[in-house]
Amino acid sequence: MARPAKRRSVSVSEEPDDVVEESPVKRVKLERVNGTRNHDEEEDMEDDEEDGVAGEGEGVDVDVDRGEGSGSGGSDDGEEEFEDDAANLQAFEEARQRQRKYAHLESDVGVIKQVVLVDFMCHRHLKVDFGPRMNFLVGHNGSGKSAILTAIAVALGGKAALTGRGTGMKDLIRKGCDKAVITITICNEGYGAYKSDVYDPNIVIERTITKTGGGYKFKSSKDGRTVATKREELAQILASLNVNVDSPLTVLTQDQARSFLSNADDAMLYRVSPRPHHHSCWGSGLTRRQFFLNGTGLQSLYDSYQRIEQDFQKLRVFKQRSLESVPDLEARVASLKRKVQASRLIIEQAARKDLICNELAWAYVISKEKERDTIMQQVQAIEDRIAQTVEQIDIMEGKLKPLEVDFERVKDEVAAFEKTREPLFKAQRQAKAAYDHLSNEMTHLNHSEYELEQDFKSVVEEITQLEQKLAAKIASMNAGMNTKQLEDQKRLTQVDQRYHRFKAEEPRCLQTIQELTRKREAAEEAVSEIEAQQSELLSQLQSARQGLINMERASSDRLNKFGENVHLVMNEINKANWRNKPVGPMGLHVQLDDQAYRQAFESMLGSMLCTWVVTCDADKETLRNILSACRQRGYRAPGGNGIPIVFSNSGDIFDYSTGDLSRHGPTVLSKLTFSNELVKRTVINAAKIEKIFAAPNNRTADGEIDRMLRMGMTQVTFVTADGYRLEGTPRARTSNPLQPWKGNSLFSANIAADIQAKKAEVEGLKRETDAVGKKKTDATAGVTQITAQLGADNLRLAQIRNGIQGLRVEKDRLQDELEAQPSDEVGALEEAKREMLRKRDGLNSQREAVVSDRNELQARIEASKAELAEAKQKYDDYLPERRRRQDALAAVGQQHGKAKQDLIHWMSHKERDENKLAHQRDLVPRVEEEVEDWTARAEAYCQRLEPERSTDELNREKTALEKAIAEAEKRQGVSIEDLTPQYNEAEMRLKETKDWVEGVGELTRLGDLALKARKKWWAEWRMNLAVKTRCAFILNCAKRSLDGRLVYNHHRGELSVRMYTPGKNTDTQAEGTQQEKFKTAKSLSGGERSFATVSLLLALWDTSTSPLRCLDEWDVFLDHVNRNIAAKMLIDGAKESDGRQFILITPQDMSGVPTGGEGNKVIRLSDPTRNQIAQRSAGSGAKR
Repeated sequence: MARPAKRRSVSVSEEPDDVVEESPVKRVKLERVNGTRNHDEEEDMEDDEEDGVAGEGEGVDVDVDRGEGSGSGGSDDGEEEFEDDAANLQAFEEARQRQRKYAHLESDVGVIKQVVLVDFMCHRHLKVDFGPRMNFLVGHNGSGKSAILTAIAVALGGKAALTGRGTGMKDLIRKGCDKAVITITICNEGYGAYKSDVYDPNIVIERTITKTGGGYKFKSSKDGRTVATKREELAQILASLNVNVDSPLTVLTQDQARSFLSNADDAMLYRVSPRPHHHSCWGSGLTRRQFFLNGTGLQSLYDSYQRIEQDFQKLRVFKQRSLESVPDLEARVASLKRKVQASRLIIEQAARKDLICNELAWAYVISKEKERDTIMQQVQAIEDRIAQTVEQIDIMEGKLKPLEVDFERVKDEVAAFEKTREPLFKAQRQAKAAYDHLSNEMTHLNHSEYELEQDFKSVVEEITQLEQKLAAKIASMNAGMNTKQLEDQKRLTQVDQRYHRFKAEEPRCLQTIQELTRKREAAEEAVSEIEAQQSELLSQLQSARQGLINMERASSDRLNKFGENVHLVMNEINKANWRNKPVGPMGLHVQLDDQAYRQAFESMLGSMLCTWVVTCDADKETLRNILSACRQRGYRAPGGNGIPIVFSNSGDIFDYSTGDLSRHGPTVLSKLTFSNELVKRTVINAAKIEKIFAAPNNRTADGEIDRMLRMGMTQVTFVTADGYRLEGTPRARTSNPLQPWKGNSLFSANIAADIQAKKAEVEGLKRETDAVGKKKTDATAGVTQITAQLGADNLRLAQIRNGIQGLRVEKDRLQDELEAQPSDEVGALEEAKREMLRKRDGLNSQREAVVSDRNELQARIEASKAELAEAKQKYDDYLPERRRRQDALAAVGQQHGKAKQDLIHWMSHKERDENKLAHQRDLVPRVEEEVEDWTARAEAYCQRLEPERSTDELNREKTALEKAIAEAEKRQGVSIEDLTPQYNEAEMRLKETKDWVEGVGELTRLGDLALKARKKWWAEWRMNLAVKTRCAFILNCAKRSLDGRLVYNHHRGELSVRMYTPGKNTDTQAEGTQQEKFKTAKSLSGGERSFATVSLLLALWDTSTSPLRCLDEWDVFLDHVNRNIAAKMLIDGAKESDGRQFILITPQDMSGVPTGGEGNKVIRLSDPTRNQIAQRSAGSGAKR
């Protein structure tokens, strides 16, 4: 039982030099242990609010850390003790007895009914149904018990680091899966339910975790609909249900439970340590918690008091500023009042202003009439222009028809050539099928060889047994044999042994030769492949080196990236005479905004950007002559041996917006920036970049094509950043790789970085080339070694076969001589042996036949393989011609497309002019109406006038009059119309300011009184909770015959756990003191520490308002007896906890532990298979 402890109260001031006054302190009353204040305390607080007023501008000075007003004192070292533990325990028991009559009620709101895990940590799919009160989660190590607790914490908003199971949420996803899903069903029935009309009867929280993030869904269990998806909904649910998942009183994880007391100092148990670099092995979450204060809700109240006090201080500052502004407001009101009384004189020039307004009204009418005449003239001009455009359309239609015929002809030729593809593809497919068939036959033949080998081994064993019997019989007969017969018998045995040894060695040697032959062929093929790889790498290395040279040149001269010696062409262009000087290279005027598309756009536009554009045919011919001449002097265009194509453009800066498809998605045009409009229109005409979309990859492009076709588009073209061109229509879809650009980089954003990257590429290719060369040398040496071994094995095979032939002759001779000796039994054995030898020879012949068949089949396979390679080569030879024809079709299509684009250009001109014409014609009635409207409004002023001055002149005079009036008003400071409202507004603002200052003063006075009373109550309530947890801890420890104490030091923010062990002295430095027989938490044994942890948590749980208590591995260090005691304590605590649910995790079986009782449940997880689908569960009231 608990020992009574004396206590003296010391009033500790904030300064160390203050006087320490000792005084007796009353015993703390326990009437408020159960969370209620008595009537007398409420009346005292009301009296405090009515008495005394805090000085204006002063804050509330109540030190909650010192426990002011709480009736607490302290010992010499600041540790809080109590006057009489025995009396406190008696009061605590009486309060608990009164509470028990209202207990034994199952939890409703906030109870977790079910948890479903999908691909979470070790669980593939797991569903757990919880009881409403006490739940024991049982399972062997590795079965995923702690994963369930981690899932509850994570689903309720906890971080992964809090659980100690990973540094991020993605670490909680089951290995090999893309996401994890946690679904928690929470009861929402009864008093305090959250949005009971929406979440009825349960709240379903579904959290999805992916490798890049995740999200929440909050559903109603009645109809399954999703109510919300924002995380703010979770915060509101948890606040309504009083669930704080970050509190260790709500969730205490496995690592925290094991080291709860051993690694925690007194400050950690009470609140956060003030040291900034404090470390602990509790885990990253617990070191930052205020355990006692946060778990009991005191810290939240204290923080709110601090915020309220800061808000009051801000109000005082605002009040003072408002008070200082009152004199200025009073002076402004007096000034405006004088101006209102003195100003009534300003309207002298109003009459002149009215006359000017009359003239101005008719001037506007005349202006509108002129506008109407101008519009009629524009209508006639547009009609004439449309007639000219129609003539151009007729000309372009005449050019387009023959091009359409050529395009269809080449298109039909390409289609006819495509039909020749099927026989080649069919031949390749048939050769592949024949090769696969022969490979299957080889598999069956190998199986037959294996079966013959097994039969051969069985016959050899029988021969061995017969030889043993025959040898025994012959040995018994040797006594009657003469010397020659014995020698013949011995010789026959030796010959027979050598014969069988050679026969056994022959197939092995033959198999070795075949294997070496295959190895040599494979090694020779590998050498060929390595040589091809080496050739390819050398080609890539040469190309990379040349590219590096070109890039280095381009870094010093921008023209170098458009070809070799481009400056020769530019010099000749500058010297020549032109109608309009060519523009180019066009790439100088083009910039790529998104570098991800650099290679794709270079493949698509590279040749075009390295050439020039001219505006007439004469300039085009001159430029072609210059390019031909410069080619003889060293000019080379990228990607070809000839001169580049020179593009023509009439210089028309046409409007391409009607054909621009960027409104549907990003196009090639939208990714480029042009500094020259002629270059921009030329590229648009030639490459249709305003109609070709851009996408990062094929998958995105396919999805966009589907979307655009559903929108009604008939043809969609995409270019992807990974180098593909995709075209789609409602009936077909194609995807082809872009031809790689062989020239220099045209869209480099950082030439220095590209040079470094190209150097790294050259070095990498060089290393690869050297490695492949070494690999080739090693492979060639391997071929030579295999060839030498094959020759030696062939020689050995010839020797074996010659030896078999000679031994067979010698064996037959010796057998004939020995058979002359009569012996029925020996003869029978000899006959049986010869029969088995014949059978063995027959099997051996079959084996040789199988080997021969396999060699023949292998030859057929090699021939089939060659046929397959030949068919593939024919198909590969077909592809270049196919590409050539497709290129020809593309060239004709380009001409046809250009002619069609020109026709569309003129038709768009016509359409645009027709739209303008329709717009101008629509303007005519409106302008006529405006003329009539302005005339009517002018007539309302006066009869028609014919002002000689324009509207501008009239407006200037009107403005001058208005300015004169404004200057007169300025002398008064404000216009007559605005002066009175300003005066009224200033007077009202003055009154509101005075009222506000008075109201804020009263509010801060009452607020200071209320906050002072609240802080006083907070300190008293903290003391009551300390008494309650201390009493509960003493009683819990007493159930194991231990004497435990919780020692609070509220001033220093410390909570100490002390255990008394009779006959032991663990505090040698405090000899003779009252604490000399108490052990600290860190010096307890594993079992004592576990029991103390359970006792402390039960004591603190009584003070927590959260409906959920989760504890992992609570009994890890407890023996059987203490485990039963602790389990009973937990179950009894659950019975006495109204509206609380317990989830306790243990790796030990619960057999022998009294878990019965309504609302209790034991849930057993299956053994760790990592593929759980469900769990076995049992409750105390159900089948177990």
